[in-house]
Amino acid sequence: MHARRPARRRKTNDGAMQHRAARASPPQDGGAIPVPRLESLVFHAKRGAHSARELSQPPALRYVAALRSAMREPQSTPGDIQHEDDHDRKLRLARFVAWHLLRSLRSTTLHRRRRRQERQAIARADRGRTPRHGASRRGQAEHVEAAAHRRRGAAHLEGHAERRWQHDPSADRTVDHVVGNHRRARQSQHSRTRRRAGAGHDRRRAREMKTSVLALTAAVTLALSAMCANAGEIIPVVTDDPGEGYNDPTAVAPVGGNPGTTRGEQRRIVAQFAADLWGAVLQSDVPVYVGAQFNPLGPNVLGSAGATFVFSDFAPGIQADTWYSSALADAIAGSDLNPGFTDIGSQFSSDFTFYYGLDGNTPAGQVNFLDVVMHEFGHGLGFQNFENEAAGTFLSGRKDIYSVFTYDNTAAKFWPAMTIAERQASALNYGKVVFTGASASAGAQAILGDRTAFKVTAPASIAGEYEYGTAGFGAPISPANFNGTVVIATDAADASGPSTTDGCSPITNGAAVAGKIALMDRGTCGFVIKVKNAQNAGAIGAIIADNAPGTPPPGLGGADPTITIPSIRVTLADGNTIKGKLPGVTVGLTVDPTKLQGADDAGRPRLFMPNPVQGGSSGSHYDTATFPNTLMEPAINSDLLSTLDIDITPNLLKDTGWTLNPGGGKIGDCDTGVPAVTNVGIIVGAHIQAYNNVCLTGAGNSRAKYMRCMNDHIQSLYADGLITRNQQVSARTCVARFLQP
Repeated sequence: MHARRPARRRKTNDGAMQHRAARASPPQDGGAIPVPRLESLVFHAKRGAHSARELSQPPALRYVAALRSAMREPQSTPGDIQHEDDHDRKLRLARFVAWHLLRSLRSTTLHRRRRRQERQAIARADRGRTPRHGASRRGQAEHVEAAAHRRRGAAHLEGHAERRWQHDPSADRTVDHVVGNHRRARQSQHSRTRRRAGAGHDRRRAREMKTSVLALTAAVTLALSAMCANAGEIIPVVTDDPGEGYNDPTAVAPVGGNPGTTRGEQRRIVAQFAADLWGAVLQSDVPVYVGAQFNPLGPNVLGSAGATFVFSDFAPGIQADTWYSSALADAIAGSDLNPGFTDIGSQFSSDFTFYYGLDGNTPAGQVNFLDVVMHEFGHGLGFQNFENEAAGTFLSGRKDIYSVFTYDNTAAKFWPAMTIAERQASALNYGKVVFTGASASAGAQAILGDRTAFKVTAPASIAGEYEYGTAGFGAPISPANFNGTVVIATDAADASGPSTTDGCSPITNGAAVAGKIALMDRGTCGFVIKVKNAQNAGAIGAIIADNAPGTPPPGLGGADPTITIPSIRVTLADGNTIKGKLPGVTVGLTVDPTKLQGADDAGRPRLFMPNPVQGGSSGSHYDTATFPNTLMEPAINSDLLSTLDIDITPNLLKDTGWTLNPGGGKIGDCDTGVPAVTNVGIIVGAHIQAYNNVCLTGAGNSRAKYMRCMNDHIQSLYADGLITRNQQVSARTCVARFLQP
């Protein structure tokens, strides 16, 4: 019987979105088992801030020190695993690409034309196959073995249900999740980012990683030739209708190194660039297929992605009775465990104004599409668990490799060892759940800054660190300007606000508040009104206590250039704790150089576990407290630069079973000598490898244009201090050798 295809989101005639299972069957039998729908992972917009120093420098210069100090770690390669016959794999993958392209056609005429092209192309491929003794028997045996693996250990993840963030209905006039990174961005003035050299000095070269310039809307014959020439690629497969999404024909000017001249073409180039970056960072002999489309996703949702299938017990040496995402399972097994299906499903919002440049120079008011795509592809590659946090249950009652490393410091247990009730509680234990993988922990200790904490210093009964959110207005919070005694600010209960502690009217106990830190309750009026009233009464700072339960405490939204005092937000529970000990409470901001921002005291990176659970975000992201900001937080930050730096994302993927590329970025068969990825996530070598394909696309058939494009780009990397003189010479030599007659 044919395996069911993943449910995918399609447009109805009235523009509404609904899940609909595709009825077409691929030209392969499959043994995947349909399982309950798993929520996909979503990436949200969040405002960020650069320091004046950062804005005055080219973005790439922020990474010079790390590049000069980071050393590559020795990597291991998969064990002795039986590989599928190369000819059989290429033919099967070619058939899959042909089938997938055909499935999206709507016109009967085009459908018939492409059907003929598919049959002709496959017939030509079959005629061109070199006969080998025993090849058919070997291929049949491997097909049977793969089918057996699928029957006993494959699960189909149906659908991609996004979590839609809604505007905060309160009168505070802010979307809570949007204002979350001001504290971390502003900590740069008193936090030191540490990127230490790794211990590994092994210069072993990995097996060749080839990345093609596969056009996302290529004809079947082009897909055949590209697939037969390359292996181990990440290939976006567009499922948008003609004229929309990745096929949007709107004319645009090239931007930021992206040579596309239509919006759809620029989107496809960014998607392939992201795929090429990940393809250069990770090692796999099996192509990874990513379903790609644009759809309206709701307010503040930028994109969603996740694995379409998971597998267990498919190869020797892996964790028994444990789910692995499709792309990772294929990489470990060395063969496609579920041919004819995409490995990752991804979709992106058609409602946002994205920046489609490849240089990281995102204009104000736009969102960097490359950062979003890199984030979403990261989820599909394995940065996700397969657990329902609200219910406390694993997918089909079986743990996943991501959760094997998920540890609760309060319960002192790993998630697989917990009961359902314990996992439910752990999923709400903000700040106390960490990822314990050795590589992720080493990366965190190399790149995370010193911990900046809001502390109650007296009385001793409530002294300690408390979570906090910062404001998008007023003075940036620092140890120098946020220390003092806390006093409740009172005001009249009137039309501006019904409470005497909401700060919505002029403060009535100004003498008590002057020179102190004013504590007020959230509600009724905007944050800027509360803080301005406290400032007018002489307060040196303000604390807004939430009026509803939940963690982490979001930031404070609003704008008022006349506000000059710092302010923060704390949870309802923490606000009540402080109120219960007044008077006599003193607070301050401290920097602890012995601990890391966004990690536990043992240096293990924290995972995002908000209360209440946020479906599609809880558990499968790094915590929003990390600083510097990381690619795999649940919200995008303006200081990301995924074209060159993906921080400790590959470290976590390595812990789950991926092999990272220990060699240099390649141009064709030529190693540039620039590390594809370092142990702190710098990916300049991968960037060069991916940009080579961009230059090929923009140059058409002109070798001179291609060489000029690449040499200019390599020169800019050298000028910014991102590669050494020797690496520049090596890369230019590779360019000269490429496409030689």
